[in-house]
Amino acid sequence: MPEVWDLDQHYRSVLAQSGGRTVLGPVPPGEQCRVVFGVAAKAHRGAGPVRFRMSARGPDALERLLFETAIEGASETWVDRREAIPDFASQEFSIVLEVSGDADVAVRGAWSAPHVICQTPRTPLVDLPHPHVILISLDTLRADHLGTYGYARDTSPVLDAFASEAMVFEEAFAPANWTLPSHASLFTGVSPAKHGAGHASVYTPLAQDGPPTIAELLRDSGYWTIGFTAGGLMGRSNGLDRGFQWWTERTRANLHTTLPGFFDAIGTAPTKPLFLLLHTYDIHGPYAYLPNAAEIRVGPRAGASQQAADTACEGSACRDRDAEWKRIRAIKHEEYQRLDRFEGLGQAVDAYDRGIRFVDSQLGALFDRLRETGIYDRSIIVITSDHGESLYDHSLYLGHSYSLYDEEIHVPLLVRLPGGSPGRSDQLVQLMDVLPLILEAAGVPVPPLIEGQNPLAQVAGARSRTQVFGEASQTGARFARASDWKYIAPSLPAGDPRNKLPRGLEDRFAFGEQRFDLVRDPHEQHALAIGTASSTAPVETLRAAALAHPQPSMRNEEPAPVVDPVQQEQLRALGYVR
Repeated sequence: MPEVWDLDQHYRSVLAQSGGRTVLGPVPPGEQCRVVFGVAAKAHRGAGPVRFRMSARGPDALERLLFETAIEGASETWVDRREAIPDFASQEFSIVLEVSGDADVAVRGAWSAPHVICQTPRTPLVDLPHPHVILISLDTLRADHLGTYGYARDTSPVLDAFASEAMVFEEAFAPANWTLPSHASLFTGVSPAKHGAGHASVYTPLAQDGPPTIAELLRDSGYWTIGFTAGGLMGRSNGLDRGFQWWTERTRANLHTTLPGFFDAIGTAPTKPLFLLLHTYDIHGPYAYLPNAAEIRVGPRAGASQQAADTACEGSACRDRDAEWKRIRAIKHEEYQRLDRFEGLGQAVDAYDRGIRFVDSQLGALFDRLRETGIYDRSIIVITSDHGESLYDHSLYLGHSYSLYDEEIHVPLLVRLPGGSPGRSDQLVQLMDVLPLILEAAGVPVPPLIEGQNPLAQVAGARSRTQVFGEASQTGARFARASDWKYIAPSLPAGDPRNKLPRGLEDRFAFGEQRFDLVRDPHEQHALAIGTASSTAPVETLRAAALAHPQPSMRNEEPAPVVDPVQQEQLRALGYVR
């Protein structure tokens, strides 16, 4: 049974051995094949080396050595390798793994997700009735930290290149500022008020008899539905696996170790259309669980002056900055962020951006694999996020779930149709619109009574929406947003037991209603005074729409999520359980 090993907070699913041999395969024939893997060891001090050996066994039963090494003692980091496999003349072969140590001494060796990649498909492509669908959810990714959305740092070269051949929706918004309700809306095409997940109370799951999910709809249209998530809130206990025939939760594993299983699920040349979901928390706080994090480079922050401000200050300005950083670190809610690692806010932002750059590099490996198998140009590929992240933009906190400013609800949305579909759109879009977009592009009927609208179906230059809506179930707040105006409805009072706002934020959090002129104030720093806008102004129309939206989290008591101890630990690490 696979295990999860932790080396310096780099978690991987592994095949562990205490000696002996394991045979993987048979592997279908292919051209220019290679095996990709990592190794690590656990051994008592003085136990001697842990020896690893990998061979390829052909149809003649002879074994060709691919890799051999010895590790002394316990590993402090992973040893990653990529080894070429001999040509077996278009015949099946197997991979043989061996671990050994000194006699009578307990040692353990781990193989980190060994998988075979070949340069060309190992079986011929076949005509399919529908294109493949690949939905990638990069949890906690705010749009304005990607190059294609104007960010100055080099966080996203792969995504930026992908965007050049995709439709980029510049004004896409989440219906909630945290994982459960937003993903439920992404999957069902309806708002949190309608699907109920994370709305009636914080941990209300997606009901089994609720609106049909995109996985159910595609499954019923002949798709093989496969989901890979990073666990936590993205789990069976919250009902998000509905419709998936293959569902894998790899709790606390990052994309580097999730992709091999994803590649295995894809195969080489699928004989039926695939719906593939890939979700990761690698960008999510505490911005900690990345392999080789110190080696990830993102360049200077938005200009030399901002970088200098983090390293030099004078007099009272320096004291104020230090005092403010201490205040942030003292907020109980921020414990999961482990801010003691950082000397200031700038270093925390650096860590967040490194998470984006790491995920970006892994997407490069994914796209390469999709091209190798011929799937890339035969797929609808959608890349988005469930919500953004507050990086102290409004002098509040690092994280999400409590405010409804754009840094928490403005998300990327990139859509590539088979063969490419370059372009940019400034029309207002919500995550509920992804379901009808995918279904119509795939030639699958769209169910009635959904709230989403396919933005690709709009006439060029026309706007499908004039407003978008959303909520914060932890505080009871709601928002309505147009292109130029925004209204945020009042939160529940600070003393209301339904308001889950953490202690330490009450003195700065805006509980009353807020209006913003986004043309003059695009970063929502200066709320309009009550009565500034006339009753006929657009913002008043938004006010009426927001107040008509059902208020979330209306119950005083919320059921605790039913999760196993490992998931419970991850929810705590992600800041959802304290």
